[in-house]
Amino acid sequence: MKTPNPSLSHYQFSNDRMIIFESHRHPLIPKPVFDMHLPTELGVVLSGKMARFSNNVRTELPRGGVWLGGILEPHGRQAIEENSKVAVFIISTDFFHHTVIPGIDSHVWQAPFNTVPERRPTLIAEEFALIAERLIAILDKGGPEAQRSGEVQLTLLEIILHMHRLGKFDDCACSTLNDFGRLRPALDLIYRSSKPVDTAEAAKLCKLSSSRFNQLFIQATRLSFSKFSLRHRLSQVAHELKNGMNSLDELAEKWGFANKSHLVHRFSEHYNTTPNLYRKR
Repeated sequence: MKTPNPSLSHYQFSNDRMIIFESHRHPLIPKPVFDMHLPTELGVVLSGKMARFSNNVRTELPRGGVWLGGILEPHGRQAIEENSKVAVFIISTDFFHHTVIPGIDSHVWQAPFNTVPERRPTLIAEEFALIAERLIAILDKGGPEAQRSGEVQLTLLEIILHMHRLGKFDDCACSTLNDFGRLRPALDLIYRSSKPVDTAEAAKLCKLSSSRFNQLFIQATRLSFSKFSLRHRLSQVAHELKNGMNSLDELAEKWGFANKSHLVHRFSEHYNTTPNLYRKR
């Protein structure tokens, strides 16, 4: 079964807008809420206190605390003080590959998101909150869309540079725009297919050997091709659970899981809850 135009995540980006900036308050909740989406994420706590969860790593963040979320990285959030306010950047997977500043290697922008949660430094500084609040004040004044978009992009890069001043991230090999372009046929194949995609088929489509394909794919996404495909399909199940009424049997068949039990098992591994409870939430 093919899906001609799948929802790649909860967020839709236009060609000229590769970052979505949000600011909102979180109510106090007794348990963390887990999610997973294709775009990367950077958030700043503006008031109150938030707990963030990723790969079994729990971090408490007061005002000025920063969190990160990689591509299709399962993550949880929980306000542990009433009406905690946050600012969040949701970042298209293409953004960092198109951000070229003379004299600054592209890995500077990618490294924080490519560092695994266990090795990410916990960064808390008043300046992070002040930078985000300055952006909110600028956006509240209105103005041309292109100018507003530019302010969001520059603020995100400013925050990432300040993160490098305060913490150390993995000095890993990061993908270039050319490498990412070579993988595009495989990514497009995942996005338009609702079934598991064979790695050898994807490598052949990209005109690469399987070993070179796997190396570039992990470098670009921090995930193996098979894990990326699985998490993408699970994110589409989550999207349909929130926006449709298909049964679990129908969703398992549509998105390439052996049966309902297989879907429930895999979904629970990544979302820390069952599909039915996720839909009710």
